Amino acid sequence: MTQSPETAEVARLSPNFGHLAETLPLVAFVGARAERGVFEDPVAALMRLRQFGELLSKQVAASIGVYVAAEEAQHDRLRRLRDENAVDRDTAALFHALRLVGNAANHEVVGTQRDALHALRQAWRLGVWYRQAFLQPGFKSGAFTPPPDPRGAEQALKEELALLRQALADQKKEAADLSARVQTEAELRIIAKAEAKSAYEDLEVALE
Repeated sequence: MTQSPETAEVARLSPNFGHLAETLPLVAFVGARAERGVFEDPVAALMRLRQFGELLSKQVAASIGVYVAAEEAQHDRLRRLRDENAVDRDTAALFHALRLVGNAANHEVVGTQRDALHALRQAWRLGVWYRQAFLQPGFKSGAFTPPPDPRGAEQALKEELALLRQALADQKKEAADLSARVQTEAELRIIAKAEAKSAYEDLEVALE
């Protein structure tokens, strides 16, 4: 299936939601928009992340055949999904967290950059959970990728971003090390197989 230009753009540019672009283009698009606005407009980002949670919960409900209506309140939908064992306690808590901070942003126009960053990470976890639970059980996600440093950010936020980036770098290094080990082991197996074959041929010659 050919991707639309918007879907392809999300898949290319969004490190945290691009993996959903092919199967859930609208969900991925909303997540990517929030991702871009975390530091420039955290209140708008929080509202988009609430929408991300709502769209994803509707998709879960549809996937297990319990979708009711678009107008159903998110709280009610999440309760039904819990009753159907479609989401566990921790996953439901992530959905509710996005709902609550999004409501506060929408009705009270409140939300900090740190709030938006935390909510973005929660949305990323939900996206990975959905991919593993409903699309690809063996899916392996990289670490959460934080947006670029905002100008004039408070020190605590900069330190938090530094920790997130270090976690991402550590995971990339671990993956690279694992790939190198696999390559080395494959080469060793080839050598061992060749040596075993040579020894067997030598043995045949000796027996003759």
